[in-house]
Amino acid sequence: MLCRSMMAITELTVFAGVLLSVSGLQIASAQQLYSAPIIKAVTIRGNTSIDTVLIEQAVTRTKVNDPFVDHNISDDVKAIYNLGYFADVIATWQLLEDGGLVIIFEVVENPKIEDIVFTGTGELPVQDFISGMQSKQGEILNFNLLLDDLAGFQAWAFEQHGVDLRLVNLNISETGTIMIDAALTKIAQIVLQGNEKTKDHVILRELTFAPGDILDFHEISTSLHRLYMLGYFDDISYDAVRTEELGSAVVTISVQELKTGSADFGVGYNSKSGLFGFIDVFDDNLFGNGQRANVLFEIGRGTRSYRIGFYEPYLLSDGTSFGIEVYNEHDDVENKYEADNELVTGTQHVLGGSVSLGRRLGEFSRLNLSLRADSFKYSGDLNEYEKPF
Repeated sequence: MLCRSMMAITELTVFAGVLLSVSGLQIASAQQLYSAPIIKAVTIRGNTSIDTVLIEQAVTRTKVNDPFVDHNISDDVKAIYNLGYFADVIATWQLLEDGGLVIIFEVVENPKIEDIVFTGTGELPVQDFISGMQSKQGEILNFNLLLDDLAGFQAWAFEQHGVDLRLVNLNISETGTIMIDAALTKIAQIVLQGNEKTKDHVILRELTFAPGDILDFHEISTSLHRLYMLGYFDDISYDAVRTEELGSAVVTISVQELKTGSADFGVGYNSKSGLFGFIDVFDDNLFGNGQRANVLFEIGRGTRSYRIGFYEPYLLSDGTSFGIEVYNEHDDVENKYEADNELVTGTQHVLGGSVSLGRRLGEFSRLNLSLRADSFKYSGDLNEYEKPF
């Protein structure tokens, strides 16, 4: 703020012939002030901790032996204030007997920083950030450095910890305690796009966040990786947009689905069975529910088999999985036994199945327990030599 005790030269003529300086030290006639006074000296007052030289370096428009120009002094007041160390800056002047002026820049220093306190930051390790701030306890507060620190705080929270926050209030006490109130952005809604086959609940159960949680970009990246590992999607992306309501955002997850099912029909040849045919039908995302099912039927000379399998990745809500497979195989075989020393032919029948339970151990690992049982029977001449089990 600039305190004017002397107005523009053209305005001086309206006075009754005298002008009192703000200090009351000198009385000058209007005739003395009719021409622009010359600045005889520039003085800095009020600083106790900030070096006078630093302040003088900011004074570039007000110069000794130059005529008094009001806007030059205003510019220098702003320049001193912009140093960031002062709560207030004013300019006064004294009129000398010879008609010259002494320009006095008076400053009020900011308090020394006593403490820096962040609130509303959740579990962020704010002391790690405070230790690296330019604003230090025990030093004169500099508004410019503090503003740089606060801008860096938002970047630090995002880049180092993946969270989005806003600074909602800044309060500096007379004793130098800096109170910074922040608000972490929360998820207001999760929107899914592109999942034409996959049901919403199949995607949502893989996410480690939900509406109402803190918007954590690290959590989002982890969840998207879990979605990609399902094998249902060719591409996954997301967008987080703040809503009109302060402190909330909408997270949109977009997916491009892969073809997860197949039905294959064909013929083949091997040395054991010769020509054979098969039907193989499977889907890793059955009806979009995230379940896996497969049916395999194969027939050829001396062989016939089928397999049916089903897998449920979420038997329980905690991610406990369940799988079952049943198979039946019939193969013509020839065995030679020492007792008769001749080939014995027949058919081996295998009826079996397996059951498995799994549990997620970490983000990307599972523990699986499987139990398998087979029943063997024989027909033809083999029945006389092999016992069923």
